[in-house]
Amino acid sequence: MKKKKESLSSVYFLQESRNKKNEVKQITVANFSKKYRELTDIYINGISANAVVLRIEDTGFLFNYNPVVEIKLKVILQSGMEFETSGETLVSQILFPREGDIVQIKFDPANISQFVIL
Repeated sequence: MKKKKESLSSVYFLQESRNKKNEVKQITVANFSKKYRELTDIYINGISANAVVLRIEDTGFLFNYNPVVEIKLKVILQSGMEFETSGETLVSQILFPREGDIVQIKFDPANISQFVIL
């Protein structure tokens, strides 16, 4: 019997949430390739904007050697309208943004917490 190759859709990651006493509060297993496809769709079809980094925290997770961060942004649209959003996203290990930096993003207008940093 041939061993079946693992498909991209079966790549998973494990995430732990800990309380202040460093006790495991929650363990989440997620299909990272599904998240990757969603981010790719935002990259292709999302709305472009500039954003100011208000807060950034490393989650401790890496994907292809790039950190996954929890980030809060003040998004500035070309029309001048502004709004704040936050979420988890991948950032470049080399061009890691800092608080106060202006970054280019694309976001999903149906769910503004879904964005990618370009």
